[in-house]
Amino acid sequence: MAFMELSARLGLDGSAFRAGLDKAKAGVASLRSSIGSGIGSQVGGMLGVAAIVAYAKSTIDLGGKISDTSARLGISAEELQRWTFAATQTGASAEDITGFFEKLAVAKAKALAGDKAAIASFKALGVSMDDLKKKKVADLAVQVGKTMQSGNVEDLLPSLREVGGRGAGALIPAFKSDFENVMASAPVMSNEAVAKMDDAGDKIDEAMLRLRVPMAELLAALTPLIEFFVDGVRMIIAVLKDAGDTFVALGTDLLAFAKLDFSFSASAASKAKDAAEGNNLDKLISQKNEEMAAEEARIAAKEALKAAGPAAPTPEPTAAAVAKAKPEPLPPIAPTIRDSLANIGGFTMAQNKEVLDVQKVQVSLLEKIVDNTDKIEAPATVDDGLD
Repeated sequence: MAFMELSARLGLDGSAFRAGLDKAKAGVASLRSSIGSGIGSQVGGMLGVAAIVAYAKSTIDLGGKISDTSARLGISAEELQRWTFAATQTGASAEDITGFFEKLAVAKAKALAGDKAAIASFKALGVSMDDLKKKKVADLAVQVGKTMQSGNVEDLLPSLREVGGRGAGALIPAFKSDFENVMASAPVMSNEAVAKMDDAGDKIDEAMLRLRVPMAELLAALTPLIEFFVDGVRMIIAVLKDAGDTFVALGTDLLAFAKLDFSFSASAASKAKDAAEGNNLDKLISQKNEEMAAEEARIAAKEALKAAGPAAPTPEPTAAAVAKAKPEPLPPIAPTIRDSLANIGGFTMAQNKEVLDVQKVQVSLLEKIVDNTDKIEAPATVDDGLD
């Protein structure tokens, strides 16, 4: 394949091998001289094989494009390159030149067919009917350019657009410059080189097309294997997708379960809080009831004292009488009550203390009642006369 490409580029075929080799050497020497010895060594170090191959391919493509365009416009490859160079030096493009020559060829045909507007436009641009009959389109373009160079653009622009199209105005800067000398100094490939580049490009395209045919046959034979590979990739993707969906669903269920468990925990905590508040309320009610009962017992004892009246004065008791009348000391009550309450379920230590305090108050009141009762004398016996 490489030899085929080299043969296409240099025209090496049997007896012409030596001549083609000499041309290649001359081309390399010209490239070195144009680049310069100092820069050439640096560029040579940077360019690799791939860059050289790509540059060669682009040159071949350019030659093919120039050949095809010049054949379409009816001008030589060298003339097209010179006109393109002059146009691009003043801001126009290769497309502007192509459009100008195409419109110019059409206007020439119309004028030769007797179109009065085309004849008048050519006449205003310095082109006579005799010029239209004898000269080529490239020569007419040079003649039009000279007229534009020396004439008034404002007066000549309508005629220029008539014969060169609306895009011909982009070439006015090129016409106003010294375009003939610019064209003469343009770097151009010879007509022969362009033809060979075009032929090389055609051969390369043909070779690539011939290579595509067996490649297509090979790919067709490998189609079942390719399809099997593609199906395997699709299956793996589907499995991964299903696994992903499964993990997502599992995560969603776990999240929902966590939320539900949190809800149950919150509900249980709320119920425990309510129960604790209810127990506290019951304790408060019980405490208030005990306080009210103690208050009622105190009031009842007070009323009993009032009802008994003041004690009658009695002679100072003797020591024997005091000893006889002194009651036996009461046994400690609090431990007994504490033991009794300890056997009753449902009381806390705080409740036990509250109950003990109430009992102590009651015992104190009873002791006072007993003391006051001992101090009261029995009333004298009244003779009711019934004996």
